[in-house]
Amino acid sequence: MNLEERKEIYKKASDKWGWESQAVAVVEELAELIVELAKVLNGKRKGIEADSKLIDELADVRIMIEQVEFNTGFHADVQMRMEQKLINLRARLNS
Repeated sequence: MNLEERKEIYKKASDKWGWESQAVAVVEELAELIVELAKVLNGKRKGIEADSKLIDELADVRIMIEQVEFNTGFHADVQMRMEQKLINLRARLNS
């Protein structure tokens, strides 16, 4: 699915459920990722089940974050800031 198709879906979701509902969904998805990471780290999830759960939660979080980026108009700014932060990280790693 291309970027324009994703943007259209995000707009429809926001129009249908509203900004506040979608913002709450971001928090919920982040919490679900935290729970899954904790289960992996404390040994309650292992192997393929752990991988599958983490992949699902990471996908959910990335979708919701991208949705927020587009619905707020911050996508380009976030991309630029990520580049800056990655450049800074590379510099720290190479020092």
